[in-house]
Amino acid sequence: MSNGIDNSNRSFLEDNTKTTFNNGKSKSVPEWLTLWAIGSVHLYSAMCISLQAPFYPREAESKGATATEYGLVFGIFEFVAMISSPFLGKYISIVGARTMLCCGMTLAALSAIMFGLLHYINDHGIFMALSFILRMLEAIGTTSALIAAFSITATMYPDTVATVFSTLETFYGLGYVLGPSLGGLLFSIPKIGGFVLPFFVMGIAMILGVVHIYTVLPSVNPKIDDNVSMLDVLKIPAILVDSACTIGIAITMGYLAATLEPHIREFGLTAVQNGFVFVTSGLTYAVAAPLVGRICDRFDGEEKLDKLKRTLSLGTIFIITSYVLIGPCPFTIIPKSLILCILGLLIHGLGISCLMTPTFIDSISSAVSAGMPNNLSTYGVVSGIWSTSFAIGAFIGPSVSGWLFDLVGFQYGMLFVITLHFSLFLGITLFLALKKKNHIEVIRNNSAKRSMDNSNCEKQFEEPLVSKMNSTDAEMGKLKKTNMEPSYAAYQWAQGGMGNMNMGGMGMGNRSVVDSVLPEMRHLIDPHWYQFPPMNPLWHGILGFVMVCLGLISVTGNFMVVYIFTSTKSLRTPSNLLVVNLAFSDLCMMFSMSPAMVINCYYETWTFGPFMCELYAMLGSLFGCTSIWTMTFIALDRYNVIVKGIAAKPMTIKTCLLRIVFIYLFSLIWTLAPMFGWNRYVPEGNMTACGTDYITQDWISKSYILVYSIFVYFVPLLTIIYSYYFILSAVSAHEKTMREQAKKMNVASLRSADQANTSAEAKLAKVALTTISLWFLAWTPYLVINYAGIFQTATITPLFTIWGSVFAKANAVYNPIVYAISHPKYKAALNQKFPSLSCGGGPADDSTSTASVATAVTVGDETAPSA
Repeated sequence: MSNGIDNSNRSFLEDNTKTTFNNGKSKSVPEWLTLWAIGSVHLYSAMCISLQAPFYPREAESKGATATEYGLVFGIFEFVAMISSPFLGKYISIVGARTMLCCGMTLAALSAIMFGLLHYINDHGIFMALSFILRMLEAIGTTSALIAAFSITATMYPDTVATVFSTLETFYGLGYVLGPSLGGLLFSIPKIGGFVLPFFVMGIAMILGVVHIYTVLPSVNPKIDDNVSMLDVLKIPAILVDSACTIGIAITMGYLAATLEPHIREFGLTAVQNGFVFVTSGLTYAVAAPLVGRICDRFDGEEKLDKLKRTLSLGTIFIITSYVLIGPCPFTIIPKSLILCILGLLIHGLGISCLMTPTFIDSISSAVSAGMPNNLSTYGVVSGIWSTSFAIGAFIGPSVSGWLFDLVGFQYGMLFVITLHFSLFLGITLFLALKKKNHIEVIRNNSAKRSMDNSNCEKQFEEPLVSKMNSTDAEMGKLKKTNMEPSYAAYQWAQGGMGNMNMGGMGMGNRSVVDSVLPEMRHLIDPHWYQFPPMNPLWHGILGFVMVCLGLISVTGNFMVVYIFTSTKSLRTPSNLLVVNLAFSDLCMMFSMSPAMVINCYYETWTFGPFMCELYAMLGSLFGCTSIWTMTFIALDRYNVIVKGIAAKPMTIKTCLLRIVFIYLFSLIWTLAPMFGWNRYVPEGNMTACGTDYITQDWISKSYILVYSIFVYFVPLLTIIYSYYFILSAVSAHEKTMREQAKKMNVASLRSADQANTSAEAKLAKVALTTISLWFLAWTPYLVINYAGIFQTATITPLFTIWGSVFAKANAVYNPIVYAISHPKYKAALNQKFPSLSCGGGPADDSTSTASVATAVTVGDETAPSA
């Protein structure tokens, strides 16, 4: 035996024509057939689970069943799988993997055929009892087949587990697609269609598949080592996190399986159309799963474990977003629509792909990393834990969902799933933070040990060092007396007074801005920064003071904008949602940026470790990108209102919220990319802030900066220039027409209340143009710094870099100031609610109120949306 595969089968496989499967490893043509045979197990299993989802609830309701009852029928499948998985894994070596797989498939096929015959039972009690019994038998059969398939996969493809597993998950996703869609087609066939036909066809197809699998699949007999127990593996924290995520995956899938059909029933879809709606999530999953698997196989060691956990975090975000759209979320004013449901299901499939494959691969990698043997023993135990976890969630999902649907309906019931995945996101983030902390402590202990070993060598230089430090203080005193410019003074100080402080070959001239960086962050520092001396502490004090001022002004001002625009009825218009989103983004930026940088300026270096550095940079990029694209949509809204006029299609609450959702999803994609290997987040400048890596000269880093700048700087810039060019042209043409008409009528002006809107829009355009000009003045220096770094056109100094970063953050301060100065209705509301913060101005007349960057224009007492 070799890896549990019969030698005769192995020799047969190796003697055949060779092909390349992955990583340059040679695989035989029959092994491709073996992969197809294992994949068909996943295909049939998924079809068994999803086949009845489009039409079983309606059949059960015709027999008098409630949503809670048929939800339990969905859930009992996974409950039995949960109970049986450990036992099936234990006895697989006795029965044989191929035998267990084929017997399980046959049992599932016969159960499916008999499940279709339930149509002829009219008694409610008997119908429900047989539904439970047949689903339990079907669960035992499919679980047996899947556990055997997992064991065979781990045995035959140990070097490419992620890629093979994700490829097999494509079969599973395809089964999730074919089950509802083909079931719906068969259900709708005239005369011979109905509830019975889909299950009968499914059962016959599975029996034929058993014959094919038994013929192609080699005899694999994995032997589980008693030294590796499930309890030992479950003691590994990373596997507990993966198991929790696996349960979450199954819950979200089960919730939709049991309640999606009643949720979309009001759209009046046919069985075929219902089937294709159910297809969307599985289709996205089938396409995305192999890509996620290939990405997982690109990394090794601790980096792989870190990337896998971050992929899980991304998956939870996708799941939350999908449910917000499918429901939609009851706390939003988004109306329910079929398009949003389909879009949400597509995102849901993407979230499942980011959760399903990484949980299994991370469990195996974490077990091996924790000291478990890298062989079939560990693979078998991990497969059993993964299958059990999935079964637990798949039981809870449909069971709880049916009860919640009966109790509060789909929209409020889905809050259970949203809360669960938000908790998973927080748990994964906490796990990564604690892992980084432990890693940092190990590095610090090692550094302390090395320092103690070298202490004797350092003592012989102690007295000269004290002497030279006193000389350094004297030199600094001279520089202060001559009022030398701080950055030059810092340079001279670090160089030891014009090069006169050599210190026996170990002089102050070797000091750099990197010296104070934490040891665990040194790997993130580019060699470029080692050439610069430490900055004068005066600069750190100035930067800290500036960030305190910017933070206080921004947080206070943007909070006022959000509060006043949301609490003042006349300001609650569709377009003003963009203003609120802009203020919220600016508020979050300074709330997350300012405190951290002020603390770092005090300590004169980044003090929070590498993980927080990445998080800090990601949040800065996220809210910066959100602010940029919110400004862009504001400009497009102004273009729609002013240039197109009455021909423009008004912007509703729904369309505005969809634009905001797009802004955050678009921004999130760009800001998460460096976390997955496209560029990276590193300390920059004087090491008190973090940002994207624009120093490294490899094309992965450079390409990200170039593409990011195109979509987050140049495209918005050109869009805004285009919009405001035509806005100003339209306003100018209108003003010219008004003057000519007034001249013909021999009057000073034709202005009246009816034309006040245009005057307001003209002032609005100037205000918006001023705001956006200030914004581009803030971001352009940082763009120049990035381009100078990737093209090496100039020497980037720490001082220049950090001030460019501060200018970018200052953008969050401009917007509330502009609103207070230029928006009469905002000033009136501010004067009423917070008189001490008001810039002056009494109540604004509705007929002459000037909208801010995207507010509504009012006529008399009636408010009309500006878009």
